Amino acid sequence: MTTFSNTNGGGFSSNGLRGRNNDQEIDGQNNNDNSVGGPSLFVSNTNFVQQYVIVTNNFGPEYGRNAGSVVNVITKGGTNAWHGAVFGTEYSNFLNALSNSQKHQNKPEPTAACRELLPA
Repeated sequence: MTTFSNTNGGGFSSNGLRGRNNDQEIDGQNNNDNSVGGPSLFVSNTNFVQQYVIVTNNFGPEYGRNAGSVVNVITKGGTNAWHGAVFGTEYSNFLNALSNSQKHQNKPEPTAACRELLPA
């Protein structure tokens, strides 16, 4: 689920500490919102993300900002060639599955071969 509010992932906590104690980073650079905690910039499209690195204990002094955990979003590296992904969604009643009541109302007529097997 993509969210643009500063709830820090819906209350993500680590080591018994509040979500505000997590250190947010993008490619190793500070991404903390100092006013309310959580990330300052949200990476909402997962096509930009190569991996998520979450360190919850024994992290070094370079991560000295917070005591909870370190959440580092590693973005994909680029090249000189254009590349990407195309995706979309289609919402159509024609493509949706029928409910049980719709299935009961819209029973198809049996074929001639099946009518012979049905009791009269």
